[in-house]
Amino acid sequence: MKSFYPILFFVVLSFNAFAQNWSPIVTGDEYHYELVGETTTYDSVSIYVNGGSVYFHNTNPVAATIWVDSTSTDASTGIATAHLNKIVKPNQTGYLQNQTQFLGGDMVISNDCEYSFIADNELLIKTCAIVGEMWIFENVAGISAEVVAITEGEIFGNTDSFKHIALSNGDTIILSKSHGIIQFPQLDNDTYYRLTGIQTRDLGVKIPGYREFYDFNVGDIFQYKIEAARQPLYSQGILKVRVTGKEVYPDSIVYELNEIYSETTYTTSYGMGSDEVYSSGSWQYDNTMKVTENHVTNFYPKQLFSANEYMPYNGNIYDTDWDDSDPNTKHTLYFGEKEGRATKLMHCASFQSYFLPQTNSDILANGCLFECHRVWEEGLGETAFLHIWFEGNSIRELTGYVIDGNTTGEITPDELLIGVADIDKNSQLTLSPNPASDILQFDIQTDKHLQNIQLTIYDAVGKTFIRQEMTGQQNGSINISNLPDGIYFISFQTSEGMISRKFVKN
Repeated sequence: MKSFYPILFFVVLSFNAFAQNWSPIVTGDEYHYELVGETTTYDSVSIYVNGGSVYFHNTNPVAATIWVDSTSTDASTGIATAHLNKIVKPNQTGYLQNQTQFLGGDMVISNDCEYSFIADNELLIKTCAIVGEMWIFENVAGISAEVVAITEGEIFGNTDSFKHIALSNGDTIILSKSHGIIQFPQLDNDTYYRLTGIQTRDLGVKIPGYREFYDFNVGDIFQYKIEAARQPLYSQGILKVRVTGKEVYPDSIVYELNEIYSETTYTTSYGMGSDEVYSSGSWQYDNTMKVTENHVTNFYPKQLFSANEYMPYNGNIYDTDWDDSDPNTKHTLYFGEKEGRATKLMHCASFQSYFLPQTNSDILANGCLFECHRVWEEGLGETAFLHIWFEGNSIRELTGYVIDGNTTGEITPDELLIGVADIDKNSQLTLSPNPASDILQFDIQTDKHLQNIQLTIYDAVGKTFIRQEMTGQQNGSINISNLPDGIYFISFQTSEGMISRKFVKN
């Protein structure tokens, strides 16, 4: 994620220079603004699970993202209106949807030079005005505007022209000839919005999308801690996901995954008394995950959406007790940073049945029937999931990963997750020599005829070094001369089960 901020160097030009139309907001562009002068973190959201092990906090300088959502033209007058995007805002009673940002909801364009921004009041900017020209900027408070200077300077690494408009209340608006509004005040306090990036032009700060959040490579490993409770049972497990294949398309990325899941379920009486093991087991299987352009990580801060439309993957990694198939389930997206990585948080807002119809400001009730959060981090995909309902919950948290061979956090060897899950209790696997330096001989003794065997060699943190398919070959040899010295595991996975052993390369 880029962290470049526009640097402005102004040089005053001649009196009537650049007396021409500069569009404040260009249709098709997406503008990011920071809020300068704010003493607290704006739009911050924090969630805590298990004593704070899962958290999110918005610390990114993008306080507003604005674009032209649609346009219309009055047939009788020919006046064009650009409708700006709306967002969700919290208030004391809940969440208000379809709310305007600092430029209002509509940008009315007349005479190619006059732009009226309409919200609770009307703000007028005359982009063709020359130095010394004055007009009424805001009628209610009687704020006037005057062009006081036209300068030249640098923004996003390029030279551009700037028009400085002084307001009678002491604030200043700055227009860029090529980049629209680069400074705009909040009229009721000392803060102002400053342009930090234009997403569509790849300038300045850019909010990453699904390709940056799901930027994996073959061999990468992700391990999750999973907890689920539904009285009188609760379960704890570890899910380990290994990327075994990757295909990139113009509008999507498809990953092949090998997953190992180990789970123990207990019985409990509302947290009272001792817990007893109800069941336990381990499973290994292959899955496919496809992420596309309509994935939720492509959305912008504080957008409202129905999550079930944007959850493209239904494999075990997202298999929880949360049924998100209800099209009335609504969510809000926030954007920030966690440990230097771009982060997005999906927060459950409410259900449609909680909506109280109001003109342009439908209220989403404060608090959810089901509390739910999902967190995505750049380069790691989804890192946290929280769903809490009456007498139950589901929690999934990324606890470790191996990316490009580098390990962070906790990674459990496959051997410990799935155990020596022998193909049958009479099966044996013999390795020789052990330790080995060049050639490792293997021999599987079993009463069953094995077919479609997948051989895998991996290290103690689960990084795969060798993977190959065999057909009905229950003994043979494999060249390990290229392996670095160390401790490894070799596993043989078949439709009948898996058998694995440890060996040493030296």
